Amino acid sequence: MLAYWLPNTPHTLPVNATHRVGVGAFVMNDKREVLVVQEKSGVLKGLGIWKFPTGVVEPVKFSAQDM
Repeated sequence: MLAYWLPNTPHTLPVNATHRVGVGAFVMNDKREVLVVQEKSGVLKGLGIWKFPTGVVEPVKFSAQDM
């Protein structure tokens, strides 16, 4: 992650600062049924909580040849 600290104070970013891009989906079929899921792993696993599908975008490297 690139960061430029603007204030005239010491920066408070941790040395290992990074970012992740999250995604979510709202999916409805012709019967107006909405897709919901339960987590297979993580903190919500086994709690019986239904939610919209979510995930994280994996970093992708592009080169000039990909354009």
